[in-house]
Amino acid sequence: MTSLMTRSGADIYDVTWLDSGQLGRNGLLADMGAWLENDAELGGDIVFRDILLSGITEKGVFSAPIDFYLRKLFVPQAGELSGELPVENKRMTWREFFDKADGLDHQRGRYYGLFDIQVFMERFVSRLSDFIDETGNTENLNSGEMVSLLEECRDWRDMGLCADSRDHKAYYEESCLYGAVSLSDYKIAEMLCTLPEDCKTEYYIAAPMPYDGDPVGTAGNGRYPELETFQGVAHYGVNAGSPRAEAAQDFLRFLLSEEAQEKMLGSSVHIGAYGFRLPVNRAVFRGMVERDLERIQGSAGTVGLDFPGLIGEAEGTVDQIAYIVIEKPYYRTIIRSVAKDFFLDGISVEEAARQMSDKVGLYLKEQG
Repeated sequence: MTSLMTRSGADIYDVTWLDSGQLGRNGLLADMGAWLENDAELGGDIVFRDILLSGITEKGVFSAPIDFYLRKLFVPQAGELSGELPVENKRMTWREFFDKADGLDHQRGRYYGLFDIQVFMERFVSRLSDFIDETGNTENLNSGEMVSLLEECRDWRDMGLCADSRDHKAYYEESCLYGAVSLSDYKIAEMLCTLPEDCKTEYYIAAPMPYDGDPVGTAGNGRYPELETFQGVAHYGVNAGSPRAEAAQDFLRFLLSEEAQEKMLGSSVHIGAYGFRLPVNRAVFRGMVERDLERIQGSAGTVGLDFPGLIGEAEGTVDQIAYIVIEKPYYRTIIRSVAKDFFLDGISVEEAARQMSDKVGLYLKEQG
């Protein structure tokens, strides 16, 4: 960050954990919009265009994603759990999700692998614009809305619907999002296209990530799918002070090429806390889904799957995405730190809201 602010240092940066939009507005990252829009090697038949341009702001495009997560909630099959939680093609709010889980005669909260702090952070990030106005550099964190959000997540924890962050032992012994399932049982294709029932795994259900209110960024575009949310992973930006900006763009172009993406992502399935890490390059994506379908067909015996149709359906699902969620690392760090004190019973809910407001307010003042 120091070298970038002095307009020295590297020509290209991984800005995944930096606020690339703010850095771009401050003139520290180059606007790549014209290049990304017009480069023939980055056309819609080569890469997922909407995902590639998801870093766009009102001032330009200051970062480009190399890959992205397909985010789902992995719920192990557990008797009546699968019948009580309708997850097929149905996105639910967090309230609806936990209302469905409440009242089951077994405690399955920990099977979701979600701690109280994680649930709160998911909900906060999805409602960021309700609490922080980045354009005006103002915040509304010391409010009844924040108090209610904190209290509701705490209540779900106390009801046993999500894991208790005070019980550190649970983190190591209970199932997390992917802990209850053998990694070999994960199927990208099952998340993205329609498979026959006898091809689906017996061990888990892939539930869409719940959301608060309308899914983030959906206003007016009508393109957000009802199945999953996506999140950026590796974002790269070019130093605005670099004398080698064109060479840096060449390197970014290479990272998005079939050759590089196959080496980085295509040879194996990368699984993170919330799902699969997928390439932005279409050819590598298609190859990854095809290999997954081959494994599925092999394990299912004689089933003849329509590979071209299923691959096309999977690709079409990703094409519906009009954006991906880009992390706001500074807000996330501040809010999570205070939320941790609250959920560990260190401070009251009113004090938590006040501290969030004071600390984020100071950060916004510095940005102004």
